[in-house]
Amino acid sequence: MLNKILQIARREYLETVKTKAFIIGVLALPVIMAVLMVIGGKAQRNAFSGPREDRHLAVLNHDDSIDQTLRQTFEDYNNDNPGRKLVPHFVQMSEEEGKQAVRNEDFTALLIVGKDVVSGQGRASLLSLPSSDVTLQPAVRRILNRAVSTARYHANGLSPELIRELSRGVWLEDIQLNDEGEEQTSRAARMLLPMIFLMLIFLGIMTSSQGLLNSIIEEKNNRVIEVLLAAVSPLEMMAGKILGQSAIGLTLVALYATGGAAAASFSGFGQVLSTIGPDQVAVFIPNMLLGFLLFNSMFAAVGSSVNSIKEAQNFITPLMLFIMMPIFFGGAVVQQPHGTLAVVTSLLPPVSPLVMIMRVAALPAVPWPQVVLSLLILAAAVAGVVWAAARIFRVGILMYGKAPSPAEIFRWVRES
Repeated sequence: MLNKILQIARREYLETVKTKAFIIGVLALPVIMAVLMVIGGKAQRNAFSGPREDRHLAVLNHDDSIDQTLRQTFEDYNNDNPGRKLVPHFVQMSEEEGKQAVRNEDFTALLIVGKDVVSGQGRASLLSLPSSDVTLQPAVRRILNRAVSTARYHANGLSPELIRELSRGVWLEDIQLNDEGEEQTSRAARMLLPMIFLMLIFLGIMTSSQGLLNSIIEEKNNRVIEVLLAAVSPLEMMAGKILGQSAIGLTLVALYATGGAAAASFSGFGQVLSTIGPDQVAVFIPNMLLGFLLFNSMFAAVGSSVNSIKEAQNFITPLMLFIMMPIFFGGAVVQQPHGTLAVVTSLLPPVSPLVMIMRVAALPAVPWPQVVLSLLILAAAVAGVVWAAARIFRVGILMYGKAPSPAEIFRWVRES
């Protein structure tokens, strides 16, 4: 029996990895991601700090005590940002006339500085069109706040330069204590590592489960499955396909993990790799393997009971939600790995393998009893799902025509 399962797994694995689509997909994904990151990063930098046409602001200043300071602050800003100038026009007009000028696009925006703004009694407003860029309001706010602060310093006989010097911050070195002593680490790296682990196992599960679903449906429609079942049992067929597709997922995880580690080292992000310890790897591997078996068994059951991808969508949508659920609350798990949400979800299949990996990557001090309990519960869930999937597979693999209802599938599990 084991020999037949391994032969089917080997056939499933080789038929997939030898295809041009698999090779192109393996190479294309990191290339596409790298291109998107470069283009997106460049576009974001250009949007927030790149050069652009001068933006002209109409300024209605009703507080004379800030007039000269505000003009000087605009000038200082433009000297520091020659490619992103905010050109002020101190105008004498009514607010309605200023609003109309903005609507006519004579000015980018209208800045109204109310009376007694320096004393804190007045207010200021910036009126602009919905099409104005998002960096306009923060830039004007910084200019106005700096001008008001400078005016207040002068009014109290204080030097702005002296205030800035006295307010200069101190660099705080982040050192964490562990069993070996002290460790200088980056909390940003510890926040990034759990998401990397999550995306690796997410990618592996999605690739192997979708490949398994497509393979079963294709061979079922081509009647190839009937020929294979003449030589092997349905259980051997299902087990071999699950192992083969799981091996494909492991191959992708290994390739992307190795490539990502090399890219991180060459691009100066080696500090992220330095936070990976043997305890994290020891938790990652069994959770990944059991997660592959769990979801692949579910997808194998779905594939055997339907006749097309369209019919399968109704069944795999809940499974996809389980796979994606940890992404939705991953931030809460990373920030509070010992919180109630993190602890409970790390013990509940089918999300437990993904959540536990994030917990350990975010904070290696997860109690080992929780890790062991999570693995035991997950292993029991895998055994139960494989048992149910085998019963569904045995009946559904030779069923054609109308797709079964969930009630019929549950009946297969009970009666097979």
